[in-house]
Amino acid sequence: LSGDEGIAIAEYSKTQPHRTFIDGISGAQATTLDVDSPNFFRFHADGAMWSAGLGDYGYSKEAWRNAVTIGDDYDFGYTSVSGFIGEFCSIGGQITKRIWAPLGTTDYSSYIAQIPKGADVFVAIGGSGLVTFLKQYQQVNGKLNPKKVIGNTFWPDPTILRAVGSAVVGVVAANGVDADSNQPAMLAYKKVEDVYPAVEKDFSSIFVEGYWTGAQALVQALTQLHGDLNDPTQSKLNASLAKQTLNGPFGPIKLDKYRSAVTPNWIVK
Repeated sequence: LSGDEGIAIAEYSKTQPHRTFIDGISGAQATTLDVDSPNFFRFHADGAMWSAGLGDYGYSKEAWRNAVTIGDDYDFGYTSVSGFIGEFCSIGGQITKRIWAPLGTTDYSSYIAQIPKGADVFVAIGGSGLVTFLKQYQQVNGKLNPKKVIGNTFWPDPTILRAVGSAVVGVVAANGVDADSNQPAMLAYKKVEDVYPAVEKDFSSIFVEGYWTGAQALVQALTQLHGDLNDPTQSKLNASLAKQTLNGPFGPIKLDKYRSAVTPNWIVK
């Protein structure tokens, strides 16, 4: 699930060369790009990919030229922020300050105080921390100004939206999920609610989609092998997984040379 965990498991997979590992939803870039374990596969994007489009949006649509970033101080936070920074700075933007809050922070007041008044801010705080951050940010700065704040992939998550309500209306973020899609693949995927009623409100969560794509790829690979796992090295399974392409619920998914997904991304408001 978590960025640091994914890196640790990818490193561990190198010590277990005869076993196949599939990432659940851990999205640190280093998991595949740096560790590069031949028996570790990820069929969802990483955090940098999930930020795709936001740097250009801030620069081109909102005329941001200088920005502040704030993110969780661990590998996924770094990856998520890097996706924004890489794009924003490549077209002329500058990052004037980078703020990192320890994972699990419950009082963000000292970090919010580091954000200059009126600054354009990219926010990559995740999970329950984002809910706390948003409440405390508004206590200091008042209602969120959608032109001054851009969110990362956590912002459109249904669990977060239910918790913060109308506070984030109009804010732009990015996500690997197109929750408003009415394409056949999306409608078919939505039936996951019938099998797992607990996700009825959360089928559009990137967390649900990531586990689904990994499982779907494994099912496809096993089908092609006719369920034959007699190979003690699982090399046939690994070779089959590496070639899998998915008709994902939000678009096609394939793997790059590091066995990590290349997948569509969406800018959402």
